[in-house]
Amino acid sequence: MNFFTNIDHNIIYWLNSINFPTIIDNIMKFFTHLGDYGLFWILIALVFIFKKQLKTGASLFTSLTFSLISVNLILKPLFQRLRPFEALNNINLLISAPGDYSFPSGHTTAAFICFFTIVLTCKNKLIKYLSFVIAFLIGFSRIYLKVHFLSDVLAGVVVALLLSLLSVYLINKTTLTNKTC
Repeated sequence: MNFFTNIDHNIIYWLNSINFPTIIDNIMKFFTHLGDYGLFWILIALVFIFKKQLKTGASLFTSLTFSLISVNLILKPLFQRLRPFEALNNINLLISAPGDYSFPSGHTTAAFICFFTIVLTCKNKLIKYLSFVIAFLIGFSRIYLKVHFLSDVLAGVVVALLLSLLSVYLINKTTLTNKTC
């Protein structure tokens, strides 16, 4: 087993060995379900569009579309990585078993797309801070709930950064105007 795989496995086994309070389990479930099906992120993009922050909203929609294609249709089928509860023995799964592959984390990619796009297009520090906290908690919840390894989540962050940079660049090439958030 290589170094990174060992770290991935040890984190999951460590989390599995601790009996966290139910309130923590429920908080992690809340944040993980916030990212289900991308609906939360679509709503966020719509809020930016309705607030006349078209570049932010359009960049979010573009990034999320790129994410759906690259993560769900290309990368996950390409790598076919089993999820922790499938790859390791005696893992206590806290939510329903996802049906797709593990690498990279789609929830984390979408959450960090929102964060990076906001960082690149908004000046409001509170919005930036809140988007980071939400993205971090969603990414962490995926590991905590044992549906992703740390490397799945980190890869999701990297993919999110690349897709956000590309989308913001492409949208900035258009004639959309943008009020600063």
